[in-house]
Amino acid sequence: MTGRRVVVLDHTGQLGGAEIALQRLLLAVDDSWDVSVLLFSDGPFRVSLEEAGIDVEVLEMPERTSGQSRTTLTDPRVLVRSGSDSLAFARTVAQRVQRLDADLVVANSLKAAVLAELSSWRSRLPWVWHLHDRIAPDYLAAPVVFALRRLARRATHVVANSRDVARLTRLPPSRVRVAYPGLPDDAFTDDHTPPTPPVFGLLGRISNTKGQREFIQAAALVSKDHPDVRFRIVGEALFSDHPYAVEVRQLADELGIANRVEWTGWAPDPRAAIDGFTALVHASPLPEPFGQVILEAMARHVPVIATLGGGVGEIVGAPPDAPLGAGTVLCTDRGRLVAPGDVAGFAEAMKAILREPERNVQLARSAACATHEQFSVNATATTCQAAWRGATGASRPPD
Repeated sequence: MTGRRVVVLDHTGQLGGAEIALQRLLLAVDDSWDVSVLLFSDGPFRVSLEEAGIDVEVLEMPERTSGQSRTTLTDPRVLVRSGSDSLAFARTVAQRVQRLDADLVVANSLKAAVLAELSSWRSRLPWVWHLHDRIAPDYLAAPVVFALRRLARRATHVVANSRDVARLTRLPPSRVRVAYPGLPDDAFTDDHTPPTPPVFGLLGRISNTKGQREFIQAAALVSKDHPDVRFRIVGEALFSDHPYAVEVRQLADELGIANRVEWTGWAPDPRAAIDGFTALVHASPLPEPFGQVILEAMARHVPVIATLGGGVGEIVGAPPDAPLGAGTVLCTDRGRLVAPGDVAGFAEAMKAILREPERNVQLARSAACATHEQFSVNATATTCQAAWRGATGASRPPD
């Protein structure tokens, strides 16, 4: 063992934003930490970690619990079933963590945080929560918000992925740090050549929280004046989101633009997918905890259209409490912002991209510069390691 032993817990084997951020972080931490990852289900994330040389193993959690999305947590039957499964599984997690001779447990998801707390009663280890979700009633059911805020108080430290996420924990500043999911140096390019004909792209899991419906509705408005423009949806539906994916495909048919919309499925190389866009559209109708795909596009000089809310304004440089009316577009020095769910605003922002190519280049250069200065993975690692050091030297927080 080369340093203090850290065991990271994550409930999924899928490659989402939190998982990509974790892998980048683990490759950036220094050798004073000996890190391994425990996943509660298998999948591409396990393969990616192994290919990166990161120690990883899978402890299979019952699929009926590991596969539950946060939107199903309003059902009391689901809560009871998940609670029972989690209590039983926590014993397995605690035993494995103890065998690994861990000094610290790090939870990288909501479900992992529940297991970290439940297993800590047996292992008696400190645990740090890397929080990638907004603990708020517009994001989670009210009883779940209450429970998760109580859970955050049990963590030795919380590391939030934006100031907005940190604020919503309602923890004192001494207990929560902000570490933006940073990018490695190879994420950056020097320029971007827009495709011909123009392509507006949305990259992310197909879900009603990601805004594919609003993207399709805006695409129909843009197509009336720009019949040559194409629209690309990159991603797949997970968990209980498959009916939504079917609904959105049907919507494209109903609006008469099915022949202009391309569905690529999961992208093995998101950077290549982003490079193929004229502009990236981030259309989440609910405030995003962070918005890592926006950062990816900015680093590659690809213009950005995004919904203002959550951590997005921190990325795109929006002034505090920036007003946004229906159908209006706020242009910062890094990109264009619209109100969540504002289909007319999305359409107007796309039209602005089409008619202002020189301004697009200026904004993209400014965004790439800001990303390089403010969102480096090395800065992420510095903040996270400070939280880890504080946790390994701290006692368990009081109830």
